[in-house]
Formats: sequence, structure tokens, C-alpha cells
Amino acid sequence: QKSGWKVGVQSAQAKYDNALPEQVLNLNNQAIAFSGKGYRDLAGQSHLIDPKTGLPLQHVEQCVVVGHCAADADALATALAAMPPEQGMALIES
Repeated sequence: QKSGWKVGVQSAQAKYDNALPEQVLNLNNQAIAFSGKGYRDLAGQSHLIDPKTGLPLQHVEQCVVVGHCAADADALATALAAMPPEQGMALIES
């Protein structure tokens, strides 16, 4: 049996807090951070601002990062959400 915390990751399109998770991750001495446009955002607008336009981000639904430090995971999730997808994937793969 694996030890750690089981964390459910909902779909970005989930409309309710109690929606079934799309995926369950088993975290052991790890942190998880979510960033992106969520169902709670006003009128479907993200709370994240595109640094180039100054407008709410439109291109990302959800970015999930697992790491050893919650602050680092949160910073990376937010940065990835603000990047074009190709640039974010290049950063992850580097």
C-alpha cells in the first residue's frame, strides 16, 4: 500500500466543488498547486492577467504542478499558465 495523500484533480470544466476528480494523484512529501481559469471566476474570466495585454488570460483552463515546495509549485503553475502553451512545455522539458 502506498503512503501519502490522495489528491483528486478535477477537470477544469467541473461546475461544482463536489464533482468527481478526473485524476487522483498520490503525493508523498510533495506539494501541489493549481492555476488557471476556474469555475469560480467571474463571468468565465481568469483572475490571472496576461502580462502582454493586461487582460485576463484566455488560453489556459488549468495548470497543475507537483513539486517538493508549495511556494515553488505555485509560482511555476502561475508562470506556466501565463505562458503560451509551447513555451510552457519547453520550460517543463528543460
